[in-house]
Amino acid sequence: MEQMVNTKYKIICKHLYTADKKGHFYTDAVLFMSEGKIDWVGERRDAPQELLRDGYMEYDASDRIAMPGLINGHGHSNLNSYRAISDAEDFTQWAEELAPYTSTLTQEDIEKNNEMSVFEMLKGGTTCICDCTRYEAGLMADACSRAGMRCLAGGMANSPEYRKNGKPNYDSIVDSTQLYKEKYQKDNRIQFFLGAHATYSCTERMIKQTYEKSKMIGKRFIIHAAETLDEEMTIKARTGMRPIQWLADLGVLSPRTVLIHCVQMNDEDIAILRRTGSNVIHCPVSNAKLGNGISPVKKMLENGINVGLGTDSMLSNNTLDMFQEIKMAALASRLKGKDQALSNEKLVKMATSECAKVLGMGNIGVLEQGAAADVLLVKPWHPLGYNKERFLSDVVFYMDRSSVDSIFIDGNLVYTEGKVIKEDETLMKKAIMDHYRRKVL
Repeated sequence: MEQMVNTKYKIICKHLYTADKKGHFYTDAVLFMSEGKIDWVGERRDAPQELLRDGYMEYDASDRIAMPGLINGHGHSNLNSYRAISDAEDFTQWAEELAPYTSTLTQEDIEKNNEMSVFEMLKGGTTCICDCTRYEAGLMADACSRAGMRCLAGGMANSPEYRKNGKPNYDSIVDSTQLYKEKYQKDNRIQFFLGAHATYSCTERMIKQTYEKSKMIGKRFIIHAAETLDEEMTIKARTGMRPIQWLADLGVLSPRTVLIHCVQMNDEDIAILRRTGSNVIHCPVSNAKLGNGISPVKKMLENGINVGLGTDSMLSNNTLDMFQEIKMAALASRLKGKDQALSNEKLVKMATSECAKVLGMGNIGVLEQGAAADVLLVKPWHPLGYNKERFLSDVVFYMDRSSVDSIFIDGNLVYTEGKVIKEDETLMKKAIMDHYRRKVL
């Protein structure tokens, strides 16, 4: 495991958006950072003189805008070479068509897919991923560590009684998570969770067992829930309850719990999440591609529920572009109803500071003193120039991965001029293609 060396940087930028509670938008801004943390942020004219004299290396971003790095609240990086295997609009058909590929992954498959995914995310401005796998939870930690990226990595257990494809994985993901947690105990960029795959693929015993074990070895307990109407009917047939009600009955909903999707929700479900303090990751592109519906995000937010954004896998999204996810979340909320539309600032925070809250990583996703120095520099253009409102509008509706200029993570420059600094993209792609040429697909 290679530790990165932090440099003291003074970033000069045209504008800076903090994504903190007040949502400051500074003009002619400066950000000081050292030892992986932000020392000060604000307008240059207000910068403390002692910092100006303190030997920070100047990084000239005077024609760019600084904002917190984007946080992808949910992904399955180990699957991502198999995009375009199925574009079925029905969830069940889609899962069945993918099963022959996703249930037979080798360790080398997982390693190659993870490495590819890290490159894709960094190129799109993502500085942290909550990544879910069935096997070898620590391999994503390795891929992120090599590139300098931050992650919350973990495995999701399933029950062979309900998931016929694949193999039992509870013991292996627990062992892997414990092993890699020890390996990365001194690296604050790499953290771990333990989860259960989904309400429909896990027995009551498996969900309760995993939830209890997650208290000992991870930051969060994560599960797919209330994603499809088929899931709702399946759980009702088994238990007589809706998925969220069943999870509450099992005692696994709490402020440690993160529920992925939450599309098929009624008022009682939302009240349960409010009462238990559970968190949600919204995956609007995946939900739309698979025809699962639109999550009632505005209602959940109005009830004090923390909601972040995630791409899901490239099998149900086909990109890992968080700018696309932000835009789709905006459009989906408006399709849900005019009174359900989300503000631009709320949408940007759902991909930064509020996603960090969902994942229990509250020191990232904001640019403020004491926060982790995860900084995204973008290079948008507007003929009228930028104020806060125009900037937030452009993040939501105009920007894409081509807007990304440079990325700092934990105070280190990890991406600039279209390149991941520590690794060679050309060699990575060649190695992946060579690997799959040797496989019979």
